Amino acid sequence: MQSNLTKTDIKNKIENLEKYFSKYKNQSASKKLEEIKQKLDNQEYKIAVVANMSSGKSTFINALFGKEVLPAFEHATTDSATYIYSKPNIEKKAEVFFSDGRKSQIFTENLEEEIKQYAQKDEDCKDDKYKNVEKIDLYYPFKNLQTSSNEDFSITFIDTPGPNSTGDYGQKHKDQTRSVLNSVDMALFVFDYGQLDANLKSDEQGLWHTIKTRYEKDKNFEVYFLINKIDMAMKDNFKDVRNVDDAKKNWGIHEQKAIDKLKQAAENNGIKEPKIYTIASEFSLLDRDNISWDSPLESFQTKFKQIFENTWESEYKKYLGILNLEDNINNYINTSVK
Repeated sequence: MQSNLTKTDIKNKIENLEKYFSKYKNQSASKKLEEIKQKLDNQEYKIAVVANMSSGKSTFINALFGKEVLPAFEHATTDSATYIYSKPNIEKKAEVFFSDGRKSQIFTENLEEEIKQYAQKDEDCKDDKYKNVEKIDLYYPFKNLQTSSNEDFSITFIDTPGPNSTGDYGQKHKDQTRSVLNSVDMALFVFDYGQLDANLKSDEQGLWHTIKTRYEKDKNFEVYFLINKIDMAMKDNFKDVRNVDDAKKNWGIHEQKAIDKLKQAAENNGIKEPKIYTIASEFSLLDRDNISWDSPLESFQTKFKQIFENTWESEYKKYLGILNLEDNINNYINTSVK
């Protein structure tokens, strides 16, 4: 019968062995114990967020934070990979590394504002000091996402560079994203509902190919497919709707069509029984962050109140999709991964 030991259990056994070898010297065994200890301390589970086109990745990650931390605009914004280390009650800070030989910078004050400046594309920077960023290490707690499994291993969340750059930067970003994909344990492949058809016809970034290759060769590699901005489907559902009864009949039609399209594309690329999630990142963020009185969230919620009445709140939370995704990642980490 196989025994599942926690990191603490193994460390206790190592300590007992070390006491034994302090009395009965064995350099080879002591060296092996030291190597095991280092491996235990360095165990890491890496999750990458990738996209073929501007898909609202930054807004999605901000929704996981429950606060606007990364820059988020309609165009591609991320110019470098951001490595997010998140634990409950972690001291919030960021270290920025540069490609032009400058010494790395550490920030603890005005962190959200500084990150927005350093994480954006060089062409959008108004000050040269924010340019030539190679990598950002961000220490910031997610709202609900599991970030350590009883300290058995650490989890690193990687926001890859924006895919819409052209020229030398475009190739650099493609290479960097594919490199990250080949080194992580899980990928969150994000699609924009409004660009889904174009996304599925083109693989300019080569992400489908990279994910398919990883999936076929590494049985431990996991991929979740996310359809972001799913709230845009409501416009398609309610295009010719005149009353609440018609809205009820049309509810969820285009959301399901999008899921079916992505499911077919994933299966065509060798991903069996793909895990697909629909996410309304903008409204998830508004729901979690401090919102202003004129936020569009209220009118968004009104649709649920009119259609679902007494059960509107649970349907609304389900539609946002963020809680379901977080729960499933947490469960996966605490079962299959651990």
